[in-house]
Amino acid sequence: VQESKLLIRDTESLEVLRKFKNEGVASKIIWSPDSKLIMCPQFKRGIVQVHSMSDKGWKCRISEGIAGISGAAWAPSGRHVLTTQDFQLR
Repeated sequence: VQESKLLIRDTESLEVLRKFKNEGVASKIIWSPDSKLIMCPQFKRGIVQVHSMSDKGWKCRISEGIAGISGAAWAPSGRHVLTTQDFQLR
């Protein structure tokens, strides 16, 4: 990840295969179990962006608003995103 760009490169030639633009710097990169989707949570911004390797026009943005997001993971199916919030409850 460079700033808000995510570059997917070929491991041998280092050729750029896909380029994605995020709204901000991703906290981490998480491939779906079938490697067709890439999740880019941005915990400080409270959003998760998901990009497709096969469909250039498809993208997903999840925002939890004021609740924020403290964690994100793929469901076993690879087609659902699970998010968690830390409400600091005692």
